[in-house]
Amino acid sequence: MKKILTLFLVMFAFGLVVFANDKIDINNTNIDSIATKAYTGKAITPDVSITYSETLLEKGTDYTVSYKNNVKVGTASVVIKGMGDYTGTKTVTFKIAYSMPKAKVTGVVAKTYTGKTQGQ
Repeated sequence: MKKILTLFLVMFAFGLVVFANDKIDINNTNIDSIATKAYTGKAITPDVSITYSETLLEKGTDYTVSYKNNVKVGTASVVIKGMGDYTGTKTVTFKIAYSMPKAKVTGVVAKTYTGKTQGQ
């Protein structure tokens, strides 16, 4: 019993003991920023990458996500709620912007400017 108590005290002294009720606030995690997304007219639900002390958190085990204002052009939100060993709620934002595909113009014949109206 004395050896177990000594081991516990050493672990406690070095911060190696985590009590069952100690949950990590989701606000103390690292959440990668979300790049601007192209407007589609439909709900945009980007994945989020969350780490804590170099450990990648798992959606559905460590956190849940919900989205707000994620259909129209503008600023959308991802609401991240801790679960399991994590607690709290954090909101991150991302932009939704119109996207113009590259256009290719064809069928235009080169003309020399003469100062007069010219047809094709």
